[in-house]
Amino acid sequence: MSLRQKLIIFTLIISIGSLALFGFVALNDFRHDKVAYVLDSNTQAAIHGAEIINLLLTNRLKSLAPLVAQINQQTGISPQMATAFSNIPELQGIALRKANEPASPKLEWSRTPNLFDAQLPNLSASNVYIEQVPGSEFWRLTTELNDQSGFVLETVWNDKPFSFIRDNTGVQDYFVLGPHSQILIAPTNPQFTRHPDFSGISFASELGPLSVKTESLRVQGEDWLIGISRLAVGNLYIIAGTPRKVAFLATQKLELKTVLFSIFLVFLIIAISLFSTGRITRTLTDLSAATLKISHGDFNLHVEQRDRTEIGILAGRFNAMASEIKRLLAETAEKARMANELRTAKAVQEQLFPAGNLKTPEIEIEGYYESASECSGDWWFYQDFPDNVLFCIGDVTGHGAPAALMTSAARSAFATLMHIPNQKLSDLMMYINEALYSMSRGATTMTFFLGRYRKTDGVVEYCNASHHPAVYMPYKENLQKQDLAFLDVPPGPAFASLPDSKYKEGQFQLQPGDALFLYTDGILEMQNSKNVMFGERRLFKSLVSVGLQRHAIITTVISDFREFHGGQTLQDDCTLLVVRRPMPELSAVVNETPATTNVF
Repeated sequence: MSLRQKLIIFTLIISIGSLALFGFVALNDFRHDKVAYVLDSNTQAAIHGAEIINLLLTNRLKSLAPLVAQINQQTGISPQMATAFSNIPELQGIALRKANEPASPKLEWSRTPNLFDAQLPNLSASNVYIEQVPGSEFWRLTTELNDQSGFVLETVWNDKPFSFIRDNTGVQDYFVLGPHSQILIAPTNPQFTRHPDFSGISFASELGPLSVKTESLRVQGEDWLIGISRLAVGNLYIIAGTPRKVAFLATQKLELKTVLFSIFLVFLIIAISLFSTGRITRTLTDLSAATLKISHGDFNLHVEQRDRTEIGILAGRFNAMASEIKRLLAETAEKARMANELRTAKAVQEQLFPAGNLKTPEIEIEGYYESASECSGDWWFYQDFPDNVLFCIGDVTGHGAPAALMTSAARSAFATLMHIPNQKLSDLMMYINEALYSMSRGATTMTFFLGRYRKTDGVVEYCNASHHPAVYMPYKENLQKQDLAFLDVPPGPAFASLPDSKYKEGQFQLQPGDALFLYTDGILEMQNSKNVMFGERRLFKSLVSVGLQRHAIITTVISDFREFHGGQTLQDDCTLLVVRRPMPELSAVVNETPATTNVF
């Protein structure tokens, strides 16, 4: 079987399966939603109908109560009382009678003769009974009196409180049922069935006054979706119902449309597959032949790009790949040469740093440096003189070869200025800035911190060119974060940003055991696998944890730093510098913190 045939069969299987699954799920959900909607609509209709009937029944009984209370059961209905009844236009007749006894003419008033039956309905299950008078539009309301006399009040009304039931033209039929599920009032022209049987509804004990429920009921061989509501008086109920098949008429139409549309889609998919697979397979055949040529080392080839589909784009990219491989083969030797030159440059740049740390009775200087690439933009250095020691740390923007050139220029300027050790630091900073600006013209800048330590009294003179200020660490037990402080002389502009920058000098007294800690921003901005930066707070926490072990400052910070980033590649160069005034032997020094700016 060819690739084209496999693609067509696979496309048909996926398409038909997806359509069938989608149609089944969509129609099934639609059926469930339709049932829920019809049940909810019928429930709301039953509630609305019950509210109408409750209002009418309550009003009728309340309007007659004062008049009925005035009827003398011995003398009967007086002419004045008959006049009062006749003034109620909706009232067709009224009678007081006892169960199983015919109505007494003196306790009966009506506009139409023979209006009252000799047989009363059974009121044992309900104290209110409603029925339609046969052959008329009148309806009869029968209720027991609450005066313990045993009399029953029958009233006949000629208005139409149940017209919404008898003359229903909506999407459901209404029925009023008695306590034994018998139909008391039904629509004159029902929408769906003329003589339904609701004997299967067992709700008399479940529903309280004004309660509602929904139910799916089988009536005369078909399923009905009904809403039931109980009236406020008597054990009477109103039902609003719709046959399930009527509710599903829209679903059946949707199913037919879905099937027809699916058949159309299948034929459309077949036509598209025949057209598209032919173009795809022709291009794939050409690509197969081209790869064979490449395997033999022949890169002089071209595959025709017939269209802009993925396969056509693949053909174009295959041609580009073949040309790129030829170019890459030519560049491989050049890259190897450049890599060798970068290794040489790295070895040369390492000579810019001091050969080792400084440790004398007057001062100890320790540095650490780690590059993010072959060439670095960070640099630290010191120069030991008989009376003082110059020390510095710098950070060029970025890293790599351009940054390495800037550090080389800074090292050259620094070496030249070492011949004038007692020159003011601010002047030295100006000379270095002028040298670097003449080289970069502001394209690359460098932050820089320069300090001079006097061996005789431990005073540190310093200048800052936008570098992170030095952190002062007093020598004391239980060192806290609030004990750390910054050397707070305002910094000047970074080197090479302006040609004539000026810098201010500051002085600081180091007591025996005190230390200054300097760093570049590579350690602060390093992120771990969760993209969280190391930051100043973690750095200062590491410094505080050193305590009195001042020889362990750099090793502690680097250990915490590596544990934090977990072996992630450095994003920037990282450089640390520690300047310590050693403790005199066999002497105890009480340290007082000089005026500085607290870190916290």
